[in-house]
This record gives sequence, C-alpha cells and structure tokens, in this order.
Amino acid sequence: LDKTKLIRNESYALKAFSNQLTTETTYEEAERLIQINLNLKSIIKKPKLVYHLKDQYGNKLNDLIEIQHINMEKIDDMCYDEDVKKLIKIFLSKDFKILKENTLYLGKLGEYIVEEVKKLSEEEHIMGLYDKEEDDKMIARSREICARKEGLEQGIAQGISSVATNMLKEKFSIEMISKLTGLSKSKIKSISL
Repeated sequence: LDKTKLIRNESYALKAFSNQLTTETTYEEAERLIQINLNLKSIIKKPKLVYHLKDQYGNKLNDLIEIQHINMEKIDDMCYDEDVKKLIKIFLSKDFKILKENTLYLGKLGEYIVEEVKKLSEEEHIMGLYDKEEDDKMIARSREICARKEGLEQGIAQGISSVATNMLKEKFSIEMISKLTGLSKSKIKSISL
C-alpha cells in the first residue's frame, strides 16, 4: 500500500467535503461525499478498497464521507468481456489524446465523454483541490521523511546490537544485557561473536 497517496486522496476528500460548508449551512445539511479513486497504478493490492472515518476503537464515525479506491489495472486483468475491457480502457486513459482514441468506437457518446472530462479538468473548484507540481513535491517530501525515519530506526537497532555484542565480549550476563539494551534474551543469544 502506498500510504502517501492514500493520505493525499483522503486530504482531497476532506477538502471537497469542507468546500460545501458555508456560514449559511449547518453540518447536518452537509451532503454525503463519496470519493471514487480510479487508480491507474496499483496503490492497493485488491480490486477495491472502501473505507470511512473511524475512531481509535474502529467504530465508524458517520456515513458522510466514504472513500473508495478502485485498482483499474486489477479490474482490467480480471475482466474477460471485450466490451467491458473497452470501457475500462477509457478509465485507463492517461491523457486527452489517449482518451479520444479509446472512445472513438462510441461515436457521439465518446465525443461527449471527452468534452465532459475536459470541462471537469478545468473546473476551478475541482482543480483547486489538486496542484500536480505541489502534490509531487509533497509526495517526495513524505517519502524522504519516511525513508529517513526507517534509516534512523535501522541505525538505532544496529547500534543497540553492536553495544550488546561488545557487552557479550566483556562477559556481561545475558540478563544484564537484556535489561540495559531492551533486547530479548533470545535475540542476545542469537548474536554471534
């Protein structure tokens, strides 16, 4: 699972939900938001993932926000119906040229689909939620921070293991090494000198 992209999509859903609220509306008047993410790249392993906001005990907080991730590549792989595969290709289109090619067989309906997608991609309140350059920077920063954190954790673990090795060489008891380093006795016993 690419957690960075999932968090990004959650932030878009929350922005879209909050954009419908004004000083003239109440929270009870908020309309349900269902965000459907048609993922071209596999950020999830299953064909579909659906989730809601939950508290720390796993209880669903409300039905107002639902986020769905559809793995279009997985759906395409699972599908054997050629007509449905043609429709899936529409969703797998990465730009307007490919979208136009993938909708040619639909005639006027295909032209309509292309025009509607163009309109949606130009709508200020939709595009205001997504800035590709800013998004790419945020994803890169998030991945860098995660990589640093993982590296730091690995460094700490290696340091503790090194200290335990030195303590064994100095004939400290396994119980004392475990107490001082936090390593389990079985882990200390597995360290070779």
